[in-house]
Amino acid sequence: MCFQATKSNAPSLNRHSTNSKWQLNRSAWLWILCLLGSHLFAACNRTPAKPPQSSGTSSGTSSGTSSTATANATRQEPSRNVPPPLQITQFVPPAIPNPGYVGPQACSECHRERVEECMPTSHFRTCRAPDLESLPRGFEKGMGSFRRNGDPVEFQTFTRGNKLVQTTIEPSFNGTRRLESSIDLIYGANPISDEVYLSWRPDDSMWELPVAWVYANDCWGASGFDRAATGDRARDLTLRCFECHNTWFQHIPGTTNVYRRKDMLLGVTCERCHGPGQSHVDFHRENPEAKLSHGIVYPGGLPRERLIEVCTQCHSNAIRHRGPALSYRPGEELEKHYRFAEPPYSEDDHVANQIKSLRQSKCFQNSEMTCITCHDPHKTAAPVGANFQDSCLECHSPERCGEQSKLPAALRQKCSECHMRKYVKVNVNFDLVDDSYVPPIRRSQHKISIDPVATHELLLENYLQSNENPEQIAEAVRNERKWLVDHWAAESQACLSQFRFTGAIAALRESLRIDSDNAVTRTELSRLVQIQTEYDASLAKSKRLMAQNKDTEAIEAFQSLLKVKPTLAEAHGRLGTLYAKRGLFELAKESLNRANQLDPDDQYGHSMLGRLAFVSGDLDAADKHYRTADSIEPYNSKLHLLWGQVLRKANRNSEAVEHFQMSVQIDPRQIEAHRGLCELYLADGKFREAAPHAKRLCELTRYEGLGDLMMLAEIHVGLGESEAAASVAHHAMSNARRVNAAAADEIAKWLRERGL
Repeated sequence: MCFQATKSNAPSLNRHSTNSKWQLNRSAWLWILCLLGSHLFAACNRTPAKPPQSSGTSSGTSSGTSSTATANATRQEPSRNVPPPLQITQFVPPAIPNPGYVGPQACSECHRERVEECMPTSHFRTCRAPDLESLPRGFEKGMGSFRRNGDPVEFQTFTRGNKLVQTTIEPSFNGTRRLESSIDLIYGANPISDEVYLSWRPDDSMWELPVAWVYANDCWGASGFDRAATGDRARDLTLRCFECHNTWFQHIPGTTNVYRRKDMLLGVTCERCHGPGQSHVDFHRENPEAKLSHGIVYPGGLPRERLIEVCTQCHSNAIRHRGPALSYRPGEELEKHYRFAEPPYSEDDHVANQIKSLRQSKCFQNSEMTCITCHDPHKTAAPVGANFQDSCLECHSPERCGEQSKLPAALRQKCSECHMRKYVKVNVNFDLVDDSYVPPIRRSQHKISIDPVATHELLLENYLQSNENPEQIAEAVRNERKWLVDHWAAESQACLSQFRFTGAIAALRESLRIDSDNAVTRTELSRLVQIQTEYDASLAKSKRLMAQNKDTEAIEAFQSLLKVKPTLAEAHGRLGTLYAKRGLFELAKESLNRANQLDPDDQYGHSMLGRLAFVSGDLDAADKHYRTADSIEPYNSKLHLLWGQVLRKANRNSEAVEHFQMSVQIDPRQIEAHRGLCELYLADGKFREAAPHAKRLCELTRYEGLGDLMMLAEIHVGLGESEAAASVAHHAMSNARRVNAAAADEIAKWLRERGL
């Protein structure tokens, strides 16, 4: 019997133990095959570990025991009476408690007019329960069907009584199959853009349904999904997305999209900008005569940067958590809660990144302006004053514009239209029946600057509305259209030279908005849409092949993708993993380094290089790579687990403990991190510190892992809890009898030696 090298001397019966004989006998290529074969930093496998098999490969068991020997083995029972059955407990996923959010109804007690003013705003309505009185016309009878050209799958969205439903109808071996999903929440409150539908699952996970109503096109559209997928084609609703659409909810740590349904505060309401209001409400209920506000944040009184960050928490690329969801409070430094991604091109922004552009503006740099200089967050359609130009006139007079005298009189007062033109925001797009990558809206460019494109667009608009000399106007229209079409054609070509297909599509859509009858532009747009469609399908197929461990086919698929888009960091990264599985380590490193160069906002390449360095024994290099990966994605449970394993191997145990602790803080179900903590604490005789992790381990493995059970038994012994130790060990022995008689005998011996 093999024992762990710890002060506890607990039998090493767990085949996952990082000190086990089973692991030490494995070669580097098998490490990679087992541990790097899939994306290391996706959500951890939630399936509880199975009990060790009788093959003899489990650590701490006698290998090669024949069935005859097992059958004839003499059972060595403990000398004392059998203790009470082990008290089995179930793992209950924790949830972060409400820190004091009370909802706008509590605010209404004193601020009724303000709350009523906010109720119809897009912020308040950006996530809401369905309202049968305010549905788009797509829910009218006969309007609910959607099927993309060439697709065999049809979607139907409709009402049934007081419920909303989206049904997927797909071919099956016996005709058709209908999959029905309830519409439980709605994203979007702007009747000029889109409305997205969300659905709860029985396990409290939240999913985004594939078909949405696109107001801008007055039709149904699909948010991109894998055409080869099955089921209702919904995609899991990510935490950061849900966070920006709501004020408060309880997220289950370690999950992508599981939330407590109770006590959710939907929409971006008062407390998202003012902070949790419980203290404020309690104080002023008890002190109704108090004149000064207590226990609440007034954003207008914050320093400039802190005020801006109240808006920046969602209107930016702050997409990487540094801590639990919704932990940011107005007035705090946002960078302490999120890491900002910095994609080089606007089509790669997460959703909106107005603050980045605003900071590039001389108006911003040479003044104390903030978001609320131009926007009133308490009102629908939001400009401060009668229009946005009022904000410009606070600092500028129209006469200061050097171009004003050259402009038609009708354009001389259009400051914001000329210096903050609208543009196609293609990173949010839908597939319509006969078109794809269609953005629902155009956003205002927040870099306030001299913009020739905006000037030419305004001139064209003015000429089209003019009643002056028809021949002169016709010539002017032709000239302006030609300038704009040529500009967008050049922009499209520039994007294509960098393999930015969606950027090129956006440029051509701008061109067709100017000249919708241009056949050359329309043909080129169709070509690029087809390229992007095939590219997306190939990427989905490549990842599917990799997940199915069809490595040869996956390698070929990713290599083909790189012929279309050599700058695709994701393909380089996944190829690095696949090469490593084949033992092609130099090729793997080359691909992973290329992924890091192409996308500095993705930690995948660094974390994989860290794993390669670890299995090759270069612990310093592994530490360095994990440190870099952590700087990119700071709140990643699996990353901290793997980093902790490196530090433990380097005998930097106190640092390893810190990372294992962070791993289980982020994801309480991270089995290997709990196990690592138990083993390190036991090595130092810290039974009390080890106890909660051992208990959690047993819950997560359903009390079936022999090594975990015996570790818990040893901890009980160390704490002087003899009866508890005996109960656990007897349970482990009972499990062992079903799968490994030698292990059962060893546990019986352990019980006898301790007088249990």
